[in-house]
Amino acid sequence: ARARSASAARRVRLQQIEERAARATAAAAAARSGGGGEVLERRVQEILAPVLADWANDKIDTAELERRKAAAPEEAAAEALGRCDALESALKSTLRVYEAAVRRSE
Repeated sequence: ARARSASAARRVRLQQIEERAARATAAAAAARSGGGGEVLERRVQEILAPVLADWANDKIDTAELERRKAAAPEEAAAEALGRCDALESALKSTLRVYEAAVRRSE
């Protein structure tokens, strides 16, 4: 009975790892594709909020505002790519744990 209980617990844990890997795969795919246009647009707006405040308070001129406005989408995309890289790393780690668990359960 104890062996069956341990085996059932291993199966549940393996299922949890499979689900975690599937979520990480989906998240990495979403991040790789830009994470959705609305996510990037929202981040661009966040990046530009202090820039607009500086422009409104005459801390920067219109040329600088335009330069930063043009750079904001690239910055947001680079951040998304960084998140993607982190998600892919987490996925690889999860899959290594999963593969080791499968080997131990065999």
